[in-house]
Amino acid sequence: LDAVLERLAAAGITGVHDWTSSELVARALGERAASGTLPVRVRAWTPARDDALAGLLRAERSRPDLLRHGGVFVSLDGAPATQQKGIRLAFDAYGSLAVKAALDAVEGTSPLPWAMRVRIEHADVVEQTDAGRPKALNVVLSVQPSRAAAVARGALDRALVPALELWTLASHVRRGVVVALGS
Repeated sequence: LDAVLERLAAAGITGVHDWTSSELVARALGERAASGTLPVRVRAWTPARDDALAGLLRAERSRPDLLRHGGVFVSLDGAPATQQKGIRLAFDAYGSLAVKAALDAVEGTSPLPWAMRVRIEHADVVEQTDAGRPKALNVVLSVQPSRAAAVARGALDRALVPALELWTLASHVRRGVVVALGS
């Protein structure tokens, strides 16, 4: 962990999102933040397990300027309960059906304030019929430029092009969707 953080800082990266925080990682990040030796700002997202979440929340209190809890990954059926607790959500959604299911789950909840907006990770493929829903639901789409060619190749191989928006960052932006870029 230390070597990775040092390499990020040396490359000029000032902040990262960690999507795999465990209790062990949260403890290590918290120790570095508390001692002032965390070289980059970290927003850590946890699976919806009490051990990882509790550890990260304890660590965040030591240096909130360096280490923040971003929210939790949950299964679709856990979305409403998690949001009622005031915890921000991120759905891991590979493929158009997963994106549709995540949008359906968000649509089934009450309107969310901007600070609680939901993220859909890996939203590289969105059905055209769902293209307007992220903006209407105040959802952030996270797309991975490094996967764009592979996604397009796979869709072309399956002749899905007419039914899908294939990694169309520009079209999402034109619609007013907030888009995050990942790797």
